[in-house]
Amino acid sequence: MRRQNSIEFSVILMIMLSVVSCEKEYEYLVITAQVAKTLDPESNTATLYIGRTIITNLFLEEPDPNDTLFADDPFPVTVEPISGALVKINETVLSEKTKGVYFEAALDLEYMKKYDLFIESDNEIITGSCVLPDSFSIITPAHGDTVSNDSTRVVWSKSDSAEHYIVGVQPVDTLNQAQGWCDCLEDTFSIVPRAAFEDSLGFFCPGEYSISLMAFNGAWKKGALDLFLSGGNLDGANGIYGAAVYSSILVVNVRN
Repeated sequence: MRRQNSIEFSVILMIMLSVVSCEKEYEYLVITAQVAKTLDPESNTATLYIGRTIITNLFLEEPDPNDTLFADDPFPVTVEPISGALVKINETVLSEKTKGVYFEAALDLEYMKKYDLFIESDNEIITGSCVLPDSFSIITPAHGDTVSNDSTRVVWSKSDSAEHYIVGVQPVDTLNQAQGWCDCLEDTFSIVPRAAFEDSLGFFCPGEYSISLMAFNGAWKKGALDLFLSGGNLDGANGIYGAAVYSSILVVNVRN
């Protein structure tokens, strides 16, 4: 799957570079932003990353077959963090913690409220909006339950304004070699596949596993292809902006 994504990414870049033709470099802003309410531990935060992506157009030169640059990295991409931008979520200004990273904690986030993003950088204006989903919780299993490795069903209450949910399962013990699992869906239930509790060779790994669940509105962790093909969900730049609510993480014992 990773190799396939790499090939698709290369194809997209080839198309983009053919469009810019004689341009030596192709530059554009890329932004990832989120407001999040976490229940365990309880926190309200806003985070934003902004950088200028630079793609070098190697088609302006005749490639040398012996040049490892063309063999291993045919589409060099660099990202330059953007400093000194004005970043606001509604009326709250996010402080720049390090170059290109803007963050604010202890926000007064409210369920079902709209949060508008505003960015001004070098006379460029970028905007976006999303709604913080309503509170929700995992109904079953319960914390401490013992569940089967081939019939684990996770059910949760509906979160109003949530467009999608992300459910994840990971071993608690760092020595446990199970692969874990996560999925993005619109339903309020999911069946955890048996492979989540197996190592890469298919052997079952019993023990404690954590179940995490997130409800989100807006965009969330779109891949490179999504950004190139759709541009994300921001106006004025490529990027994604979403609002997320994380439920309390529970731990279950998984047995045969």
